Amino acid sequence: KASPVAEFEDLRLGLVAANEALRTRAIAKREAGKRQTLLVREVDHRAKNALAVALSIIRLTPRDVSPERFAASVEGRVASMARVHSLLAKEAWNGADLHSVAANELAPYADRIRLEGASTYLAAAAVQPLAMVLHELATNAAKHGAFSTPEGRVRLSWDLSAEDETLRLAWVENGGPSMIEVPMKRAFGTRLIVQLAERQLSGKVSFNWDPEGLRFSLTLPARWAPPQPSRVEAPAPNALRMRETAVPRPDCASPRRVLVVEDEVLLSMELEAALRELGYEVVGPARDLSEALMLAASEKDLFAAVFDVNLGGRERSFPVADLLQTRDVPYIFVTGYESATALAGRDTGSTIVLHKPYARHALANALGAALRNPQSMTSL
Repeated sequence: KASPVAEFEDLRLGLVAANEALRTRAIAKREAGKRQTLLVREVDHRAKNALAVALSIIRLTPRDVSPERFAASVEGRVASMARVHSLLAKEAWNGADLHSVAANELAPYADRIRLEGASTYLAAAAVQPLAMVLHELATNAAKHGAFSTPEGRVRLSWDLSAEDETLRLAWVENGGPSMIEVPMKRAFGTRLIVQLAERQLSGKVSFNWDPEGLRFSLTLPARWAPPQPSRVEAPAPNALRMRETAVPRPDCASPRRVLVVEDEVLLSMELEAALRELGYEVVGPARDLSEALMLAASEKDLFAAVFDVNLGGRERSFPVADLLQTRDVPYIFVTGYESATALAGRDTGSTIVLHKPYARHALANALGAALRNPQSMTSL
């Protein structure tokens, strides 16, 4: 209440202002603490996801080659991952400029490659798979194409079309070996390019083995090139630990069908390989929530499901868990987060929560628990 005495009124207003300043500081301190907690959680998640992808690279790289070639292949792909993570870290994980991604990935061949395209910002989720595609193209060019001869050159161009809402990239080689042999079958690197482009990025690829050199084109949905960087708020699933036991295998004559939901192509490919090695039949894999819900609702005789909690940084797989519970199908959550607050109780319906990176015996144990008691979904 205002005072008729000027000195008292000045004192009152000063106390009100001081109180407001203290309140504002307290709010700012609380918000800063929340942001710091979120940052620590997000860094932990990204580190674990990166380790999981690195393990997948090691497990998926063909071993029917010399130890030197195997080591070089793994080293190249892991180094590509490290370059991408450094670039994204500089941009606070909002995304990165396409020219920077290409220049960063193709730096060893900077004097032999021409980059052409307008400034185009890539969403964070598109940066790593696209960089990996460029790495595989450059590796192939170094072994069999333009980079394998002194005069070989490559032109990489891109164009963002507003008309059909696509981002087009073209890789054109010239001056390579005079005789180019069309591969009789797709090597691992080529299969990886196709999987990354079509499954993870929902794009289309084309390989043209022209006598002048490889002509490769990639068409992506324009959503991967947003006008503004977008931050992704991370969830924080609960942490449950898996104990190590012997690896159980299905003991029935017919394969047990396991639904796989995973948007990261390398993790998906490695998970598929692990499940088939353990004797399971893979359903999917689904790469987004709508596809996962369709398979979870329509596929018959599902034995279990394994799915990532965070799909593409935009969706959560909780509706899939809810649907599977109505069908009495046990499911396994896979996550890189360690917090105990974000699964909202859904982990109680899960057979287990696997944390990236996880060993194959952990996956086998979780499926073995469902095999022993498919109607009861408990934590190990």
